[in-house]
Amino acid sequence: MAASRGDAKFADFTPRAHGNANATPLGFLRAARRKVDDLSHGLGWDSEYDRDVFDLRRVGIHSRARRVRFDGLPQPWLRMLVKRWARWKQSKEVSPVHIAWSVTHLTRFAVFLAESTAPSSLAGLDRDAIERFNAHIAADGSSIRSRRLSLGALARFLLAIRHHRWESTLPAGAVVHPEDYPRLAPAPPRALSEAVMRQQLENEDNLARFTDPMERLFTMILMRNAGRTRRYCCRAARPTRTGACRCR
Repeated sequence: MAASRGDAKFADFTPRAHGNANATPLGFLRAARRKVDDLSHGLGWDSEYDRDVFDLRRVGIHSRARRVRFDGLPQPWLRMLVKRWARWKQSKEVSPVHIAWSVTHLTRFAVFLAESTAPSSLAGLDRDAIERFNAHIAADGSSIRSRRLSLGALARFLLAIRHHRWESTLPAGAVVHPEDYPRLAPAPPRALSEAVMRQQLENEDNLARFTDPMERLFTMILMRNAGRTRRYCCRAARPTRTGACRCR
């Protein structure tokens, strides 16, 4: 905790601003401060785990997502479990970017609990809290994809607690069910149907709308040889494990 307070004070002392004339001296000061901090506290998980912001460089992980932040989790009991879950994910060589985004979605859940009737411990995290969170993110204008990501991160987190027995007080009903996820909108078709293509080909008036004769000729060739072109593509493409063609 002390290290986190020191990080906050140092960030206030060295603000990041675009067009800052002191960018180079401040960058040198930050680098020097990191070196002193590494010498003082050491490297590895033993020194990094107690921080509220994981610097993945200190644990030997170099990625586009350098930091994983837990300082947005208001509940200390929930913060410790999320940190343990994130460290376990790192040991599985899961993408740090994925872990950082998952922690962001879990922070969203923790903030919701803090603003509502928040449980004081993991034992109070029941199914009702999950249902209220699902209704909350559905009403606040979040996209379907964002809602699915939040519920997915929460489901994996609760499953890991049970699987590894990090806490035995988690209620059995605290589960995210498959039907809780909002349905994705059907994807638009990737190509015109055969009936539409035949209609366009048989109607000379539609083809006459092309002002460039080369474009009209090219369109006719594509429409008349679409099936044949696909067969040639299937022969040249590498098949999948199931033997299906990749040309879809």
